[in-house]
Amino acid sequence: MLVYILLLGFICFDFWLEHYLTKKGTLSKETKFTKFLNFVFKYRVLTIFALVFISTFRAVGVGGDTHNYYEFYKELRVTSEDFSGFDIGYASLNYLLSAILNLDFRCLYFIISLFVTVCFVVFVKKLSCNHLMSMFLYVTLGIFTQGLSALRQIIAIGFILISLIFIIDKKIWKSILFIAIATLFHSSAILCLIIIPLRYIKLNHWVLLGATIIVCSAAFLMPYVLKLVESIIPSFDYYTRYYIEHPEFFQKTSLFNILYTLAMIAIYTVLYLARFKWFKNELEEDKSFTFFLTLFTLIPLVRVAGLIVGLEALLNRINMYFFYLLIILIPRFLQCLKKYNHSGWLYGLAYAGAFAYMVFNLVLHDACAVVPYIFWF
Repeated sequence: MLVYILLLGFICFDFWLEHYLTKKGTLSKETKFTKFLNFVFKYRVLTIFALVFISTFRAVGVGGDTHNYYEFYKELRVTSEDFSGFDIGYASLNYLLSAILNLDFRCLYFIISLFVTVCFVVFVKKLSCNHLMSMFLYVTLGIFTQGLSALRQIIAIGFILISLIFIIDKKIWKSILFIAIATLFHSSAILCLIIIPLRYIKLNHWVLLGATIIVCSAAFLMPYVLKLVESIIPSFDYYTRYYIEHPEFFQKTSLFNILYTLAMIAIYTVLYLARFKWFKNELEEDKSFTFFLTLFTLIPLVRVAGLIVGLEALLNRINMYFFYLLIILIPRFLQCLKKYNHSGWLYGLAYAGAFAYMVFNLVLHDACAVVPYIFWF
């Protein structure tokens, strides 16, 4: 747990140092060293270094699924033609590094972590109104630690982030292209094609009601839908097998899942009221906030659907593609509160609440099996 606290401290130090040197006037000087410093802060080199370092030099036991990926990487050197069970993009990357280049498994760690971290930093720099808070939430909300376990899906999410940037810039075909690339690393990324029509849907009460009915109905039809998709995309048999070989995915819900779902509903309700009631005029022109709120609508809906049919564990895979939007939505919401007195306290509570969630999620709930963290040099 200590390593994640130190990581947060290092990220905060990166932003504090930039603020301090800017206030002192150091960064405004025309010297080679100043240009170097400006480059470091502009592209958040220190933050990227810290995130990539911790991702690259972790032991195989850090991350619930990491051991399986490690075994696959090793087996490719012996049976390099066996790509079964993994998407072609991820398998090809492993084949290149393991069978052809004969590189250490940590090289795979490094490439994945560098790509994903850069994607998140670019995403935050382009769309967030508070870069520090967004990167803080990236760690404390568990997005970073999920990437330590779900290697394939976090690569896909990296491509989805770039896809979202393109669709906000109205570059639809580029957005579709990056979603297609994402599916090469995790087939479930094809579900992100829904962001294309949602870009043009105007969120309101009736749309929310219709979406609720559709998602809850789809939950009951899930086995049949997966079978249909499997007939079109054979690699989807990986998910269909959950209904056959993994009965634990059909389970009675737990108190944690209920509370988590209620928390997602509460967060969504606050953001929805902020957009359409409390700060309607201020947020009406913020197209990215409205679009991301529309996408985030899927989170509470999918959670409720999972509760209904007892499939939270499986449907959580869908949540991963849109949960990270909170690192943009929460800072923007808090920015709207700045005009009120004592808004600083609300920022403090947001940071403290996010940190408390990280402690609970990693230590008490043992999410992603990333605690204890062990270095591997």
